Amino acid sequence: LLIGKEQKSDDYKQSETYLTRAVEGLVIAGHHEFIALGLLARAALYRLKKEFPKAHADLDEAYEIAERSEMRLYLTDYHLESCRLCIAEGKSGQAAQHLESAKKLIAETGYHRRDKEAEELGRCLNQNSQN
Repeated sequence: LLIGKEQKSDDYKQSETYLTRAVEGLVIAGHHEFIALGLLARAALYRLKKEFPKAHADLDEAYEIAERSEMRLYLTDYHLESCRLCIAEGKSGQAAQHLESAKKLIAETGYHRRDKEAEELGRCLNQNSQN
């Protein structure tokens, strides 16, 4: 996962290869807690590549795993990445809903290491609404 996430932005193909291999390996090993993390990372890559349907598919799968396993921190990460994806797609209303869900989970779980991301996404949404 780390190799896939750390590749330079102009080398998305290699990053995608590493992340896909990582997710496949985690699926084979049956490590559901890490599968969700891998899917979230790959969804972020697909968002950057503007491959939005693939990003949605990975986010949907990550959500199912996190929801079923009651992994509330991963649910927070799901909502933050979904917010980013919706912003990239120009879907401000859906992005705002995901951001509110993330903020609620942050408050409920004490997952304050995500406060800065939530604040930045809020600013981005405010800027988009003013344009």
